[in-house]
Order: sequence, then C-alpha cells, then structure tokens
Amino acid sequence: LVGVFIYERHYGRPSAVTVATAPVSWGWSKPGALAQDLPADAYLNRLAAAAAEWFEKRPDEPTALARRIVEFRQGCSLLILSPHAPLDERDRQWLIEKCRAWAAKLDQHLVSLEAGDDALDVRDRADETVRKLVEAMRNRAVERA
Repeated sequence: LVGVFIYERHYGRPSAVTVATAPVSWGWSKPGALAQDLPADAYLNRLAAAAAEWFEKRPDEPTALARRIVEFRQGCSLLILSPHAPLDERDRQWLIEKCRAWAAKLDQHLVSLEAGDDALDVRDRADETVRKLVEAMRNRAVERA
C-alpha cells in the first residue's frame, strides 16, 4: 500500500496548478464604484468616472494591454449584473444594453490583440470605445439631472 501511495503521489495523478490573480481595484470593479445609494445622475457620473480610470495606465506591451482590457471587461460583467437601484427601468435597460455592446467591442479589441495586431493600434481603438462609453454615461446623467 505504501508503494502504491508513493507511486500515485509522484507519477499517477497530475497535481493541480493554482494561478493567483490580483483583485482588480479600478474602474467598475473598485469597491464603491457601483454604490446604490445615489441619485440617478450622480450614479451615472460615478460610473463614467470609474470607466475613465482606464486612461490612468497606458500599457504599450501586448501582455499588459491584454490584462488591462480583460480587467475592464470584468468590470463590464459586474456592471451588467448589478441591480442599478438608482435608475428607473428605462435607464437600467439602456445601461445594460449599452454595456453589452461595449463589452463586445472590448472582446473584439482583445481578439485583435491576440491575432497579432499592433498593441498601440489596439489601445487606440480601445481608448475610443472607452471615450464613447464615458461620454454616453455623462450625457445620460445630464438628461437625468
């Protein structure tokens, strides 16, 4: 039995690999970014400000840019699945539909990067996506004010 145990331990079953990842602490993934106790316009402005944090780091290397896009995309999932209590049903649906579209664009940017497109070109396209979503949220906030 000892021999079987030693054999299985070393040769029989592959050991599990653990991958540690740091929690995302910017954008919509940041604690408090999706606070539900604000008026609708303040909520939308907070979401816009959190999204604008994208511009605080400017990775130009493919791996770092991919990580940044994935982190932003993770925030999109959180945003899509959040309750958005400050918003009425129409604004909630608008936000979710828009975020799904933005998430799809981010997915496209990541695919382009993985396909070998120039990292700076991909970053420029991602920047434009983020600029448009920040502007859309701020415009919606003005309408709600």
